[in-house]
Amino acid sequence: TAGPSWRWIIDRNPMFLLSGVFMFAGCFLVSRHIHAIDPADVPKGTVIGLLIGLLVVLNLYEFLVILLGLILARSRTLVRDSRHLLGLALLLLVDASFIYNETGIVSLQAGAVIATVATLLAWGKAYAMIRALRIRATIPAMGVMALSLAAMYALPVTVSALADDGFLKPHYALAVWCGLGLIVALYALPRRWVKLGLTRSADHRQLQQLVSAGLILLPLISLVGHAAAALWVYENAFEPAMLSPVLLGLAAIILRHHESLGGARPSAQAACLIVASAIVASLLPGEGLIYTVEHNTWVAMSPLRGVLLLSPLLLSWGWLIAGRHPLGLINVALPLVAAGLGHTPGSMLIHLRWLYNQLAEYLPSTQMQWGIVAITAAFGCLLLGALLSWWRRPGKPVLIASAADDSHAMQGPQPG
Repeated sequence: TAGPSWRWIIDRNPMFLLSGVFMFAGCFLVSRHIHAIDPADVPKGTVIGLLIGLLVVLNLYEFLVILLGLILARSRTLVRDSRHLLGLALLLLVDASFIYNETGIVSLQAGAVIATVATLLAWGKAYAMIRALRIRATIPAMGVMALSLAAMYALPVTVSALADDGFLKPHYALAVWCGLGLIVALYALPRRWVKLGLTRSADHRQLQQLVSAGLILLPLISLVGHAAAALWVYENAFEPAMLSPVLLGLAAIILRHHESLGGARPSAQAACLIVASAIVASLLPGEGLIYTVEHNTWVAMSPLRGVLLLSPLLLSWGWLIAGRHPLGLINVALPLVAAGLGHTPGSMLIHLRWLYNQLAEYLPSTQMQWGIVAITAAFGCLLLGALLSWWRRPGKPVLIASAADDSHAMQGPQPG
């Protein structure tokens, strides 16, 4: 009979997890060795050949992991092993080892080919898992997942193409993060992502949930990680403004699912993200991220002004979703006013002070003038009050009638 330790090993089967650890460690060590090779010291094509060989081995291993995981998923008793394998496959699918970062560094042309082939293979692997596990993904969900995977594999090549002599200029780095923010915002498109098919057990249902959640979230998380790694590879300083597009994308996702999340809280959370995006965009922007026009401080562009010009679009969407309250239009107008005042908090204060000095000449200076202003304001408020009453008037009869109906319904039938 087997001892307790041997029975634990058979029951838990940690071999799959150990296999994944060894594969990640091996890929990391080999990729570090390839990265350290000076192309001038080896024959032409050696570095590319080593990288392609490593990627071929990695994809072969990934196919075997997925195949074995799907085979074990058919069993009632081996679903846990399948969960380990397909969880490992998801990490390999999103390049958790960051091997594909080397593709753009070694050669731009070869990197583009490798990124294209890797994207097609990733789509095939994801589709195979979805079909085999009876996960029905909507067309928008499939499109967003496919785009995220394509962006992840294309990012190293794109950054390499934008880099100049091994350095990525700040405005190019910000453009990469703006593209990342756009992809985050596209996650707001699918109202419903997947529908899980019938399964034989609760363990199979958990496997479906693991794979579907992994295919939805992991490509986006990996894409953010690859964008951050690109800054490290090209020795770029991290600018806080780079997070602004991502925060705006998250605000779009929250607004999209306003109804399912319930109430006005999602709109408030999205507004907080928009404010946070503006604050982050104003923190120590580098000189390369600000464009000014000589002798005209009003005409300039910065990450903060970009956020303030995009925010009204999201706030208008939130206003339409959250009930179209008249006062909500003030929130839409505030970012536009702030964007018109300046491109940085300092310039806004300077321009605001200048406007005040200009308007001070036209402000009332005597009691008679202030009295006329007050009387005019009284008529204006009276008109606005009438408009607000007219706005509310169509809903009153319906509310009274429904309340009366509810009252009769609660009393029940009256005796004749």
